[in-house]
Amino acid sequence: MEWTQIPDLSEILLSLGKHPTQGPDMPEGTLPTAPGRIIEALVACAPRGLMAKELAQLLYLSPGCISQTVQGLVLEGLVVREEDVPAIKSEMAGLNKLRMTDKGMERYRYHHDKINGILDHLLRDVSAEDRATFERVLAIALEEGKKLRAAQAQGAGK
Repeated sequence: MEWTQIPDLSEILLSLGKHPTQGPDMPEGTLPTAPGRIIEALVACAPRGLMAKELAQLLYLSPGCISQTVQGLVLEGLVVREEDVPAIKSEMAGLNKLRMTDKGMERYRYHHDKINGILDHLLRDVSAEDRATFERVLAIALEEGKKLRAAQAQGAGK
């Protein structure tokens, strides 16, 4: 396997288990990549929520992508915009914080369970020892990637 094939794994995971009446891209009830990343971030920051600018910085997505994607999530009833500290006059007053709705949390749990079920199915014939090794190596690679991305962001800010 070559490292350039990692996006292929993501596409395969998202295409497995799809409902026959859906389009070719998404399993029923799962979330596309950008909305899924936004929802993951909002779940991690619950209950305080995040502003769109914070999401853009955290996820390394453009403000335009965040705005457009959040609008879709709001229309679906998965996310709400709430005014942050409306009674206090400050530079932050009047800005919207984004928070998950109960419906959004339900959808997140379903998506999470569905993707984990697909992974469990794909790895069903892998020994517990090999699976633990795979998970450790993947965790290390992800953590190192996050460190590199943070270092690049700090370098760009100087």
